[in-house]
Amino acid sequence: MTVYLGNVGALVALPDPDPGVGATLARPRQEHATLGGGRTVDYAGPGRRTYTMAWERLTPAEYAVLEAFHTGGWGPGPFLLLPTAAGWNYLTPQQASATDVLATTDGFGGPAVMASSTAYAATGRRSLAWSLPANPTADHVLALTVQHNLPGLPVIPGVPLTWTAQVRAAAPITVTLIAEFGDADDHTLPGTATSTPVTAGPGWQTLTLTATPPTGAALTYPGVNVAPGSVTAPTVLYVDALRVDLGPTAPGWLPGRGVPLVSLVELTCSYPWADELSAAATFLEVGAG
Repeated sequence: MTVYLGNVGALVALPDPDPGVGATLARPRQEHATLGGGRTVDYAGPGRRTYTMAWERLTPAEYAVLEAFHTGGWGPGPFLLLPTAAGWNYLTPQQASATDVLATTDGFGGPAVMASSTAYAATGRRSLAWSLPANPTADHVLALTVQHNLPGLPVIPGVPLTWTAQVRAAAPITVTLIAEFGDADDHTLPGTATSTPVTAGPGWQTLTLTATPPTGAALTYPGVNVAPGSVTAPTVLYVDALRVDLGPTAPGWLPGRGVPLVSLVELTCSYPWADELSAAATFLEVGAG
């Protein structure tokens, strides 16, 4: 598992941590005692993670990368932290669950009317219901908004991206997953990656798209595309169980963990061998709720 740290368009591969990345999620909460002797708990937002990593036998050059991030050599931060091939899901919990978290359409955008629905669910209790008009004149694309005011999800050139979702529809329509790519300045690059189309019907079907970001790519813009010629009457497309990972596969569904934005708050180092170092780092996830 390779972990990247940095900013959009300037992500640096860290040495592989041993044994891996520790991630502890803490959700802010308030406990209340009731007059009858009971107890309730209120949660404030999705919480933030603390990440820990350790390394043995780093070269001085490898340790210098970590030290530069800690001391401002890569700027003041905070930084994006992107584990690859780790089974992560870079969508938010709200997007990955297709509206279960907030019971709203926050995190989604596109033409036509969208709603959080309890009519069908592939995971959890809700899905996103997308009401499509008859005979649209252009493709309808369901888009995903990204945390931290990023224009797209960060990617690394040459590192595969896998994007999956489940769909069903009230009437047969043709659906694909798409992914466009952009550079660090949010300029769209030529070409659109497209999954094999499926004809969505009364049962859940899984769509999968694996694409490799080209040279110069720093962002991706994933979406769900409906072919206009397939919508001959008004219908509803239900979307659920969304997942985007940096890696060649994304088997099954995972809750969304978002795009980690972190500060490197602690870095320790020891010198047990000549010209080799051991190190440990702690990263705190930051950002608005």
